[in-house]
Amino acid sequence: FPIVIGNGQDGESFGAEGTVEYWLTSRWRLRAGYTELRVHIWPNPGSTDTSRGAAESQAPDRQFLLKSSVDLPGHLRLDAGFRAIDDITNQRVPAYAELNAKLTWQPTPKLDLSLVGQNLLHRRHAEFGAPAVRREIERGAYGAVLS
Repeated sequence: FPIVIGNGQDGESFGAEGTVEYWLTSRWRLRAGYTELRVHIWPNPGSTDTSRGAAESQAPDRQFLLKSSVDLPGHLRLDAGFRAIDDITNQRVPAYAELNAKLTWQPTPKLDLSLVGQNLLHRRHAEFGAPAVRREIERGAYGAVLS
């Protein structure tokens, strides 16, 4: 006897992603990116699936990213990344914007010392998940030694 597994739904997705990189000077580079994603899911006729396309919005429709990397005097480099993320409607996750930054000192060619700050614009924010089980991403900082 055959066993058939299916979700009784059909769907389609479409989108685009683009990235541009520009050197402002020989020591300063900017990179910008944009992503657009649309997902549409619908039940097939006669489907008993009760989600009615609830999986449509598991990801934000739009995301924007701007990164800056600057080589500073004294073997220092400053990297910063700003991102703006659209809401996820069916999960009631609000849109948010955040900033990460890293300052790196390279005293020798084989040693990097870094200070990193993550999610610097807010104490915490939601990125995904239903409100009842959602964990929020908190601001953070750490140091790193790479050799």
